[in-house]
Amino acid sequence: MLSKIRLAFLLLLVISSITAYSQQPGAPWPKLRQNNLNTGVGVGGGSNGLQRWVFPAGQFNTLSPPVIAADGTIYLGAASNLLAIRQDGTLKWSFATGSQIYTAASIGADGTIFVGSDDFKLYAINPDGTKKWSYPTGNNVGTSPAFAADGTIYFGSSDDYLYALNPDGTLKWKFFALAYVDSSPAVDSDGTIYFGAGYGTFFAVNPDGTQKWAFDTGGISGIVSSPAIAPDGTIYFGSWDHNLYALNHNGTKKWVFPTNDLIWTAPAIAQDGTIYIGSDDKNFYAVNPDGSLKWKFTPGNKVESSAAIGSDGTIYFGSMDFNVYALKPDGTQLWSFKTGNFANFDPAIGADGTVFAASADYHLYALGIPSTTVPIASLTLSPSTVTGGNKTQATVTLTQPAPAGGDLVTLQSSSSSATVPASITIPQGSTTGQFDVSTTQVAAVSTATITATSGSSSQTATLTMNPPSLVSGLTVSPTSVIGGKSATGTVTLVAPAPASGAIVTLSSNSASAIVPQTVTVGAGNSTATFVVNTLGVGSTTTATLAAAINGSTKSANLTVQPPALASFYLDVTTVVGSASAGATVVLSGVAPAGGVVVKIGTSNSNAIVPAQVTVPEGAASVSFAIGTKVVAQTLSSTFIAILGPDSLSCKLTIQAPSLLGIGSAPDLVVGGSKTVVTGSVMLNGPAPTGGIVVTLTSANPALAKVPATVTVPAGSDTATFTITHKAVTTAQVVKLTAKAGIVTTLGNLSVVPFEVTGVTIDPATVTGGSPSAGSFDLNAIPSTSSGAIAVKLSSSATIVSVPATVSVAPGQQTGHFIITTKAVPASNCGGR
Repeated sequence: MLSKIRLAFLLLLVISSITAYSQQPGAPWPKLRQNNLNTGVGVGGGSNGLQRWVFPAGQFNTLSPPVIAADGTIYLGAASNLLAIRQDGTLKWSFATGSQIYTAASIGADGTIFVGSDDFKLYAINPDGTKKWSYPTGNNVGTSPAFAADGTIYFGSSDDYLYALNPDGTLKWKFFALAYVDSSPAVDSDGTIYFGAGYGTFFAVNPDGTQKWAFDTGGISGIVSSPAIAPDGTIYFGSWDHNLYALNHNGTKKWVFPTNDLIWTAPAIAQDGTIYIGSDDKNFYAVNPDGSLKWKFTPGNKVESSAAIGSDGTIYFGSMDFNVYALKPDGTQLWSFKTGNFANFDPAIGADGTVFAASADYHLYALGIPSTTVPIASLTLSPSTVTGGNKTQATVTLTQPAPAGGDLVTLQSSSSSATVPASITIPQGSTTGQFDVSTTQVAAVSTATITATSGSSSQTATLTMNPPSLVSGLTVSPTSVIGGKSATGTVTLVAPAPASGAIVTLSSNSASAIVPQTVTVGAGNSTATFVVNTLGVGSTTTATLAAAINGSTKSANLTVQPPALASFYLDVTTVVGSASAGATVVLSGVAPAGGVVVKIGTSNSNAIVPAQVTVPEGAASVSFAIGTKVVAQTLSSTFIAILGPDSLSCKLTIQAPSLLGIGSAPDLVVGGSKTVVTGSVMLNGPAPTGGIVVTLTSANPALAKVPATVTVPAGSDTATFTITHKAVTTAQVVKLTAKAGIVTTLGNLSVVPFEVTGVTIDPATVTGGSPSAGSFDLNAIPSTSSGAIAVKLSSSATIVSVPATVSVAPGQQTGHFIITTKAVPASNCGGR
C-alpha cells in the first residue's frame, strides 16, 4: 500500500503601521529650497550679517547645505555624518553613514530626517539620531528628498533613476531618467514631480511614476539645478549650457535667459515674481517674469550658492570669493560676511531671521544679532582727491564704543561715479570702522558727497575725482599676418595709470582685424597689450587700428594676407582595393568669405578623387574621402592639391586583397551526427575579376574532410564550403588550413563523441515483479553514414534487470528499453 503525503501551506499576513510624511509644520527651513515648490523663500528676515556663533566642523572635511527643524535644530551633512546642532551652536548628536554626504537633508512631518549619501543609500533618521530605515540605490544619492501629500518620498540617484518610496521605506516606483539625477525634485500642487537629469533633459512625472512630459534643452549639458515652481505654474531651472529656462505647465518653452557660464544653482522666486539665480560667469542675476534682465550683481568670483529670500525680501547667497552677501530687492548690497573659503553652499533662514551659511572652510556660520546705534563723531576720506577709477578709504568714528552686537552704519554716495557699500558694522567695543569708496573715470573734475548714518546721526565727507591721463602711442607686432593669425597691440600712456587703472577704447576700420572694445592699463603702468584677431581674406588687406582715451587718439596699421597651401596629407598610406582613405588640405591661415577652392588630381584611375574641394569660410583645413577600385595587384597613386601657383602632393598604395582567415560554424560538432558544419574563408577586401582560389586541407580528413579548393567570387570577401565529419570515441581537434598565394591561415574544428545526456524511468516506483520503461537521450542525432549508435546499459540491483545494449537508429536521438524486476517479500510491522 502506498502512502500519500499532503502538503499544507500557511499564509502569513503582516499588517504594518505606516506614518505619512510631508514637510515638517512650523519648521522655518525644513528642506533644500525651504518648500516642495523650491521657491527658496523663508519665514524670517532682517539679518544684519553679524556673527552670532560659528560651529567648527573641520574634522569632517566636507559640508552640505543646512536645514532647520521646528525646534530650531540645524541639520548639516559633514563628511559621512549627519550632524544635529542646537540653536546655540553646540553639537546635539551625530549619525554616521557609509560615505560622504553632499546634499541637504529634508525633515518630515513627524520630525524624521531624510538624507542621501554617497554610499548609495537614502537614510531615514529619528529626531534622537537613531536610524529608522535605509533604502539602497545603484549609485550616489546626491539630491534632497521632496514629499507628496500622501507621504511619498521623492529623490534622485546617480544610477539614473528618480525614486518614490512609501513612508515605511519600501519602493513605490522608480522612473528611469536616461542619465544621472543630481537635481533635487520639486512637487507641484497637483502632485507632478519636476526634476532635471544629465545630458540636458528635464522631466515632469505623474504621481504614479509615469512620464507626463520631457523637455530637451538641445545639448548634452547636465541639469543639476533644482527646479522652482511659480504661483502661475511656470517652472524655472538652470543648466550647464549656461541658460536659465522658463517652461509652461505643459512642458513648452516660455523663454530662455542666457548667462556666460555653467549654472549649478537653483532659482529662487520672490513674492513679486522676480527670479534670482547665480552663474559661474561671476554674476548674480535678477530676472523679470517675462525673461528680461532686472539687474545683476557681480561679486568677486563664481556664484555656486543658490539664493535664500527673507520675509522682508532681502536676498542671501554665497560666492566663491569667500563672502556671504545680503542684497536689497533693487540689487544694492546690504552687507557681506567674509568666511575662510568658498561660500558655495545654499544658506538657510531661521524663524528669527538668522542666516545659517556653510563654507568650504568647514565652518557653519550663524549670522544676525540685535544691534543698537551710537552717534557718529566724524567721517574722513584718505585721500580726499583721487583720479577717477581709483579707490580711497573712508573712516567712520563714533562718539563712544559700539555696544554688544556692534553698531550698524548705513552708507550713501551722491554720485554714480563714487560707490560705497550699503553698510558696515563697527565691532563691539570699537569706535572706528573703515570702508572703500570706489570711483569710475570722469571726463572732468567731479565731486561726490559720502554720507554715513547711525540711527538718527549722520556725517558727510566730500570726495574730488580727477580725469585720467592721455594715450601717447599705439604699436602692433608683427605688422603683417596671414588671415586667421593674431598680432599683439601695445598702448602707451603719457603717464602711469592711476590706482584703479586707465581704460583705453580700441577700434579697427576693417572687419578682417578684430580688437577688444577696451584695454586696461594697470595701476602705476604706462603700457598695456591686447590681442588683435584676424579673419581670412581673399586679397591683401590693410587695417587701421586706433586707441583712444579722454579725447586723445593714436593709430597703427596691420596688413592681413590671404592664405596659401600649408600641407596635404592622407590619414593612411595603404588601403586594400575598394576601401577609402581620408585626405586633408591645410592652409596657412583661415579661408575668407566664400571659402577657398583647391583643385585635386590623381595619377591613377583606380583612385577616385573630387575635382576640387572648398575650405569653408573661417576654417583652415578641409578633409575629403579618396575612393579606390578593386585591383588584382598592388599599385601606387600620386595625388596633387593646387591653389594658385602652389601645389603639394602625397602618395597612396592600393593593395590587392589577401587571405584573412578560415573558420567553421559551429566550431564544435558531435562526430557522425546530422549537424552540418559550414566552413568559411575570409579576405581583407573584395576579390578582383575572376575571384580568388583558396586551397583547403584538413590535418585529419578521416574525421573532418574539406574540399580541395574554394573560390571567393569577384566582388565578395568570403566563400563557404561544407565540412563532412565522422564519429569518434574520444574528443579530437582537427586543424584546418587555407592558403591563397603566399598567405596561409589556420583554424580548428573540435569533434566530440556521442554521449548520453539523460535517462528517464517511468514509472520510477513499481511492485516487485512488475516491469517499467526506460529511455535516454543522446547529445546529437546520428547521421545515416554513422549508422546506429550502441549504448551499454547496467543495473546496480540484482532484482532489477536491463538489456546489455540499446541501439539508437540514424535520424533518432532517443533510445528506449524495458526494465524487469523480481518480487520482494512484504514487511510485517505492527501486525498480530
